[in-house]
Amino acid sequence: GRNVLDVGCGPFCLLSRFALQAGAITVDCVEQNSWAVEHAIDIFKAEAGGQRVNGLWGIGASLIEHELSGWQRRESDRCATPYFTLSLEAAQNPMHRRLQLFRDFSSDAPLPGGYDLVVHEILGHIASSEGVVNAISNLRDRCLLTRDCVFVPRKAATLFVPTMKLQLTCLERILRLQDQYQRGNLQCLVKYHTDRFPEHAFLAKPTYFEYLDFGGDLQMMRHDVVEFITDHSGVFDGLHFHMEVDMDGHGMINTLYDDTSWS
Repeated sequence: GRNVLDVGCGPFCLLSRFALQAGAITVDCVEQNSWAVEHAIDIFKAEAGGQRVNGLWGIGASLIEHELSGWQRRESDRCATPYFTLSLEAAQNPMHRRLQLFRDFSSDAPLPGGYDLVVHEILGHIASSEGVVNAISNLRDRCLLTRDCVFVPRKAATLFVPTMKLQLTCLERILRLQDQYQRGNLQCLVKYHTDRFPEHAFLAKPTYFEYLDFGGDLQMMRHDVVEFITDHSGVFDGLHFHMEVDMDGHGMINTLYDDTSWS
């Protein structure tokens, strides 16, 4: 029975779909990428026509078992209305529900407000790098959230640690040579994305670079001094960043250990 806002819904509106299946009455989705919005609309229209999208069906996110109707799409972006609206009902839950899709940034979209649940996936490899703090702070400033609004994820932290110089294996150097833009060895002042970075290369214990409590006090800017105490000797060669994401107080994602799209 919640009123849900999905910020950065992407080309599949996955979190919106799960919210509807869990019983949300209204779900408003916001996505600024035009291709992603068009892709999401095409999938909704396909499901309304009885076409099963296997990828969504396989993860339990399909809406094909619902009666999808009343979908409307406007041609102009210069209008204070959603870009796409969809109504749906299910036999096991006859309550009328509605999904609206806005093609815009959440800060610019004409959102109606009254949201008691915000789901979002606008975290970068550094949690705040995709503007999540600005987005949620703007929703609060516009009084679009209820006082007891719940956030999923509810918290996110970025940790960082100094690392020693890595010695690439022969195979790793060969693979890097396949990329015409890279050389065989790691270069200075370059950002690399890695999976399962070896912890033995850490020179100290990771500490917080930032800590974001989406339901608490979000600070737009802060200044900290961090001191690392090294555990062992080694040649300092860079900094490693990873995220810890608290989904709901029970489920956690740690990008140092878990396979995710964040790296």
